[in-house]
Amino acid sequence: MFFLAPAISNYWVMNLVVFAVLFPAGFATGRKVSFPFWISAVLLLVSGIIGLNAQIPVNSQLIIESYLGVMTGLTIGVVVSRLCWPRLPQKVTHKKLVGYFAAAERVLRETSSGRAEQLSTEITLTPMEALPYVRVMGVDRRLRTEQTKVMALLPVLISLSVDLNSLVTLKMNVPVRSVDVVLRPSFDGMDESFRRLLRLFREFLEMGRPLPGIDSLNEAGQGLKESLRQILGAERSQQAPATKIAGVLTPVSRYLATAEAFAECTALISTLDREEFTSDNVL
Repeated sequence: MFFLAPAISNYWVMNLVVFAVLFPAGFATGRKVSFPFWISAVLLLVSGIIGLNAQIPVNSQLIIESYLGVMTGLTIGVVVSRLCWPRLPQKVTHKKLVGYFAAAERVLRETSSGRAEQLSTEITLTPMEALPYVRVMGVDRRLRTEQTKVMALLPVLISLSVDLNSLVTLKMNVPVRSVDVVLRPSFDGMDESFRRLLRLFREFLEMGRPLPGIDSLNEAGQGLKESLRQILGAERSQQAPATKIAGVLTPVSRYLATAEAFAECTALISTLDREEFTSDNVL
């Protein structure tokens, strides 16, 4: 910048240099969801006032014109960023949620341990990555209702991630026992219900398709409980050891806990207003 000092003595050259500095700053401010535009405006105003010599009277019109001139480049950068390449917290949150449900659906289908581990990490981190964007959604009061809903949803998604990861680990690392063969149809029915709900969650957020109830999941859960009741009755009649009964209860309890997380997740997602996340009404 020092080699430009002689040229900046020209008014038009100085304006071009200042604009070249402030336009990228304004563009970056528009892309930074956690740094509102008004904060930049206040910082520039404060720096402009402090830069004045308090011992010399200055015309107020000169202060206003200087400030407006500085704000022009910053404002243009913010407007271009918001209108042409908007990075809005509600849209980033929407993208994170869609990606979460897509990855969760894939992790239940994955048979490769390496790929399953990668997807498990993704669904574990995504709710925490979305949290900073959800926190700044409330800057606009029109989004505070949706912000409250998503803040209630994120802990449920974290819990769902733990449950799904437990199921994946159980299926890949625990050997199949004879009792698992008996319960396998019920487990497969639960897995299919989980994948169906995850697909419906994603389609609801992406395309606005209506979100049905969880009747199929409830039926699969009841079928699993009935199968467990029959197996436990047979094991007790044969006086099976406690370790064998515990081996039956472990996978069943994980499936039922996951079903409860899905039920809570369905209730919360059904309250979301998709248009608030996908429209450009709030810039």
